[in-house]
Amino acid sequence: ESDMRYAACHAYNFTNGCLVKLNVVDTASAMITVHIIGNSYRTTVPIDTTVQFYNYPSSDSIVNGTAIHNGFDFGSIDVFNYGGYVYMWFKQPSNYQ
Repeated sequence: ESDMRYAACHAYNFTNGCLVKLNVVDTASAMITVHIIGNSYRTTVPIDTTVQFYNYPSSDSIVNGTAIHNGFDFGSIDVFNYGGYVYMWFKQPSNYQ
């Protein structure tokens, strides 16, 4: 049985980017690591990005954010608290990424 904490998310929306609601409530003090993998039709190198940050609820902020791109670097990633959960947003550089 697979662990749903590691469930895959599939999203394609070149216009609006990708909004990902994490399964982490914004009141949790937690170091969070997210692995983003995917196709890169624009280049021959696939997307393979790991993001790490700390949700710091006492100041309602995300701190110590870092990322490493082991493949295609698709740009910046925004992490924020909204509606009781932690979210990530990133723009898709082109269709089918």
